[in-house]
Amino acid sequence: MKQVERSVSRLLLALALLTAGAGAFAQATQTSFENGVLVEVSLQDPSVTLPQGRLVWDMSLETHAGDLRPLRLAERARLHAPDGTALPARFEEVVISESAHHPAGQLVLLVDGAELSTLLGQAGAAGPIELRLTFQGLGGEGERGFAWELPASVLAAAEAAPGTALRAYVSNAADGTISVIDLSTFEEVARWRVGDEASHGLALQPDGLTLYVGTGAEGAILALDTHDGSVTRRIEGDNNAHGIDNTADGRYVFVGAGGTGDTAHLTRIDTRSGAVDELSEGLSPVGHIDVSPDGRRLYVANLGTDTLTVLDTESLEVLAVVPVGDAPNESRASLDGRYVFVANWGSSDLTILDAGTLRALRTLKVGEGTHGVAVTPDGREVWVANRLSNDVAIIDAATFETLGRLEAGEYANHLTFTPDGALALVSNARAKELMVFDAATRALLATIPVGAEPHEIAVGAPPTQADR
Repeated sequence: MKQVERSVSRLLLALALLTAGAGAFAQATQTSFENGVLVEVSLQDPSVTLPQGRLVWDMSLETHAGDLRPLRLAERARLHAPDGTALPARFEEVVISESAHHPAGQLVLLVDGAELSTLLGQAGAAGPIELRLTFQGLGGEGERGFAWELPASVLAAAEAAPGTALRAYVSNAADGTISVIDLSTFEEVARWRVGDEASHGLALQPDGLTLYVGTGAEGAILALDTHDGSVTRRIEGDNNAHGIDNTADGRYVFVGAGGTGDTAHLTRIDTRSGAVDELSEGLSPVGHIDVSPDGRRLYVANLGTDTLTVLDTESLEVLAVVPVGDAPNESRASLDGRYVFVANWGSSDLTILDAGTLRALRTLKVGEGTHGVAVTPDGREVWVANRLSNDVAIIDAATFETLGRLEAGEYANHLTFTPDGALALVSNARAKELMVFDAATRALLATIPVGAEPHEIAVGAPPTQADR
């Protein structure tokens, strides 16, 4: 079976709430204050992160002189070899903070030890290796540089560690199972049973250790240990568990239940406290749900009333009920926070909302039986799965023009991307299969048999023995 060629380095840039955890390696936070913009950067312990296939920098920015949200950090960042040469790394930006003056988050280089050694040209180095990160024109002209000494022993140990492969989890609604796919071999490595049916949605926690699924009409919500699919928590319910999503930090998991207007409801699980809250007002019946990149808003597709309910994720207050197309099934917010894309199953089109005003900007005819929608990790494209025309439409996220169309399988259902944006995954419900495309070339790489009626797909790194 055809293998995926991994790029030498892939960068996922995310602005989120600043997290602690640089470990024993932690060096003093490096700062740069120029032209009214303060930048603070620290490198997390590479002996911890490199075996996981990444380098992680904690970052925060601050200014009182302007709005930092328009900064295109992916275009400004450079990674340098010890001799100062800018490395051929591809940067991607995912903005998930709306703070104008105080954004903070992490800069993550997805690269294992062997790749980093090759990239730096430092295989077998004896002494410390300088790792240099720069930003061009960040708050005025010029370059801001930050450097760290990477111990050769850390690089050597990480070089010997295996790279982090990715897994895809697929919810097979009709037979009540979850297919586990190894994305390095394109093979199903496990199939976990959760009940007679499975929810159409599922949500993988950011650490990759817990997968939330539902049992369909039975209504229960299950937390699965991703080592073996065992149930670590079960929350009983009496409505059809349908759409599931979580906030980017994993704090909240939301489950939307279908049914009639007076039984549809939304469940919120606080993964820290264990508290469970429910809301039923204004929902009828619930399709799929989506959390905004900044974690503040929840978008609930109401199939029965042709509307999208917008809620505050903390207070669960209904902020708006927005008319969209006929039978909206799923929505996705753009990564820059500007738009919300709504896939309307009944009217076979895509509604594009202004995320600020929640007014419809445009309605696009993208295929027949428009059902699933996803945004590429770089925020540049919107991919839409069409059940009846059995294809995927690719839309420019800035101009809303159709860039291309891919032939999919029978009843093209849902789709998602690997975090680096290299692979696009499409579930075909009636064909009982998962298709894997090269997202850049659009080439079909694999078609993988899964369970009956596959729906949503979650992607993440598999757990290791150290995670137990």
